[in-house]
Amino acid sequence: MHPRSQGSARFGGSDHRKANAILTLNRRDFPPECLAQYEIDRLLPDEFLVNQYHLNPQAVLDKIDAQAAAIRETRGAVIRRFRERILAPAFADILEGKESDPKTG
Repeated sequence: MHPRSQGSARFGGSDHRKANAILTLNRRDFPPECLAQYEIDRLLPDEFLVNQYHLNPQAVLDKIDAQAAAIRETRGAVIRRFRERILAPAFADILEGKESDPKTG
């Protein structure tokens, strides 16, 4: 079987994994009582990004730097976009060093 076919089969429905959360800013259409019946949590992008940072800070910083390089901007410019466009102020604060990381003190 061609590698592409294997990937298509996997994503075509043969691999049924349960999602733990939905990532959305849309609170109105995803109320907790509806999500509870599927045992799914709703995460805001800011919450998700903060969690990712705490799992592996260096990997997140490397990705931010790669994004900055790809668009020929600085890390600070990318962080501002997270704050202003993605509505992730807590994540931006962590990246800017405004909030102390509880894991490092």
